[in-house]
Amino acid sequence: VESLYAHASDRANWQAAVAKRGVVADTEIQMRRPSGEMVWISANLRRIHVDGAADYYEGAIQDITARKLAEVALEENRATTERILDATPDAFIATDEESRITRWNEAATTTFGWTAEEAIGKNLAETVIPPNQRAAHVEGVRRFLVRGSEAVLNRRFELTALHKTGKEFPVELSLTAIRGDSLTFTAFLRDITERLKLAEHLRQSQKMEAIGGLAAGIAHDFNNLLTVIRMNAEWVADGVPDDTKPELQEVLKATDRAAELTRHLLAYSSKQFLAPRPTDLNAVIGSLETMLRRLIPANVEIATDLDPSLCTVNVDRGQIDQVITNLVINARDAVGSSGRISVETRNLRVPAVGSPDLPLAAGEYVVVVVSDNGEGMNEEVRGRAFDPFFTTKPQGQGTGLGLSMVYGIVKQSGGDILIDSEPGLGTSVRIFLPAMSESAHGHDDRPEATIRGGTESILIVEDQESVRSAAAKFLRTLGYVVDEAGDGEMALQMLEAAGGKADLVMTDIIMPNMGGRELATRLAERYPLMKVLFMSGNSSDTVSGEPVRGAPDEYLLQKPFSLASLALAVRECLDSVPRLHA
Repeated sequence: VESLYAHASDRANWQAAVAKRGVVADTEIQMRRPSGEMVWISANLRRIHVDGAADYYEGAIQDITARKLAEVALEENRATTERILDATPDAFIATDEESRITRWNEAATTTFGWTAEEAIGKNLAETVIPPNQRAAHVEGVRRFLVRGSEAVLNRRFELTALHKTGKEFPVELSLTAIRGDSLTFTAFLRDITERLKLAEHLRQSQKMEAIGGLAAGIAHDFNNLLTVIRMNAEWVADGVPDDTKPELQEVLKATDRAAELTRHLLAYSSKQFLAPRPTDLNAVIGSLETMLRRLIPANVEIATDLDPSLCTVNVDRGQIDQVITNLVINARDAVGSSGRISVETRNLRVPAVGSPDLPLAAGEYVVVVVSDNGEGMNEEVRGRAFDPFFTTKPQGQGTGLGLSMVYGIVKQSGGDILIDSEPGLGTSVRIFLPAMSESAHGHDDRPEATIRGGTESILIVEDQESVRSAAAKFLRTLGYVVDEAGDGEMALQMLEAAGGKADLVMTDIIMPNMGGRELATRLAERYPLMKVLFMSGNSSDTVSGEPVRGAPDEYLLQKPFSLASLALAVRECLDSVPRLHA
């Protein structure tokens, strides 16, 4: 008999129980069949006593193997489910129909700050729902209990949640109701703070790109007009009486101010001309520090924290000066008559998997942070901070182009910019620029050139007749032989008719019919020794398929230009060694 028991102690325990109580009810033990197969039984047994005779036992045994196996499988499933819920990165919360928390996984602790021991048994509304939304939650549960359905069930939606610290933050919620012996509500919640930040950054970038395209178009056309005004004003100035020259000087000054405005617009739209070179930003900040301190009130502290191992970046030195100066001036205006401004630099490595809170590709970056403890910005102002002509300063005290220009320069330099600011908590502007492995090189200092004319032949190709005629008129006074064409096709026809006799083709890049880029390609094929000088109102115009950036073998004259700049550019291009095109 003993061999039938899976565990020898079960028989002894069973006998002891019967001897003590006279009955055993619903006792479950594991036994062995003669074949060796293990089974589970449920036994009900009682002892029968007959006077003068030995006691005997009677009872019933039921095979419950199938049920026990099902219970084991159910427990394994439950344990697996628990492990899955604890492993999921989303917070999982279960509640009963009275909104008492019955399940709380590890991610819920990470998301909301409450441990499972603290949360289980608490009312959900008082734990993770902000006070101003608790009444709506209670009403939603009540409607479900009455109707048996609710619009928020079985779909994803976004709402505001509450952390243990009292901080509110956005979450994505998926809510279900499970009916069994009792009603259970289950919820998966995901903190979407960083996702919303990245989405807002994308919307901001798309908005800036759209506005930037408009700004670039306006600046391009405006530069053509300014070129005509400036060249003609300079031309007239040489032949007017001295008492009239002050008025013409005012015209030239106004032209310079307008040109500066278009440069700001082009900087905002990331379409201005840049001459990048390896640069040490610590050196840039160090050279600006004395000047910046003069711009800051005596009661405002300005501190620097510069990483001595900072990597080099490839930027336009003059433009990055403007970026840092503008950010410090903005910080100065934010703190008022007293406060603190800090300028920091550091290296940053973004891993291949990216960074969840930074819209940056993997790689090495140099970070410049300009912070202040001023009044800060609300969400509306922060969302428009980079918009051109947007300013919170009193009328007449700001153009609204400072941060727009900063944004454009950083973007055109291959970087990114983020603003962190809250009302009353100050502002921190972070600039991210791609790092270089090379160390900074010295500047290319060239001797100042003098204006010289010549007798060479020049073909000016420009669709704006006023720009074309003003430039041609001036170059003829310097002794050049000048012809004019309104587009690339006309220029090719004129050159073919003249047997390719032109020492220099001076061409705009964007023109109807045939632009300067295609014209230069055709010229390289037919007249490989012919020199080309490009004119452009913005650096989004391209040469050889890439933005013109002032390479030694490419000559570019930025509009609006002065007569002196025109003369120097023409002479430099004519005196250069011709480049042979393969």
